[in-house]
Amino acid sequence: MTEILVIILIAVFILFLLWKNKKSAWKSPTTPFPKEWRIILIDKVVFYNALSMEEKNRFEHKIQEFLLNCRITGINVEVNLTDKILVASSAIIPIFAFPEWKYTNLFEVLL
Repeated sequence: MTEILVIILIAVFILFLLWKNKKSAWKSPTTPFPKEWRIILIDKVVFYNALSMEEKNRFEHKIQEFLLNCRITGINVEVNLTDKILVASSAIIPIFAFPEWKYTNLFEVLL
């Protein structure tokens, strides 16, 4: 009985370490939001234009964060910067009301 309990505790500990490492692997932006990206948001994303300045800053941060952690790959199509910004915006809009939400299981978007 003691052996089973020890095995269960070790398994739980290993799962905890794996979970913790996966969460800490999420990259966060360290550079300012590029002006070129902001121009794309202003021109193409109505949702962005309706936000307050504080919300725009948070939205921009989430865009950068998404693009740091998720690769966007074109299948028989060339992916440009506008495509990347629009895909990231489309990912952020549904979760914007949930500040702590991250796409931790999404590593690549195929276009």
